[in-house]
Amino acid sequence: MGRANIPVQNLYSDCSAVEIRKGLSEIENISNIYISLEDASVIFNFKRANDLSKVENQLSFLGFPPQGE
Repeated sequence: MGRANIPVQNLYSDCSAVEIRKGLSEIENISNIYISLEDASVIFNFKRANDLSKVENQLSFLGFPPQGE
């Protein structure tokens, strides 16, 4: 199991954080989701490396793509 910290775009409010948490909680093997509005980042635990790409794809789908995309 690993822990990831992904800086994201468009994260400005608690409503955004709720939307991200809801979207990521649907992904299997993702747990302990923490959203930092101050750092505009999403922090979570994952089980396998391919879980990271699932999270990045979901973030982009939700309108919060990782920084640099």
